[in-house]
Amino acid sequence: MLRVEFVQRKLQLIADDLARLVAFKDDTLEALRADDIRLAAAERMIERIVLRAVDVNEHLLAELALPEERSTRLT
Repeated sequence: MLRVEFVQRKLQLIADDLARLVAFKDDTLEALRADDIRLAAAERMIERIVLRAVDVNEHLLAELALPEERSTRLT
């Protein structure tokens, strides 16, 4: 069963992190590399965005798969 609330929550969290990443838009790569804390923060936000996108995609794939194709990993 498609869990709409799950998908909406994950998408909102992605949007929230994307909004936070705006704080880094004017930073050069050199500036980020010079500031370990800012670099780690930006990397972590990107990591969270990617992991949440994977969660959403796995959930959607699990729901779209034929019953015999479903795996326990994609639930």
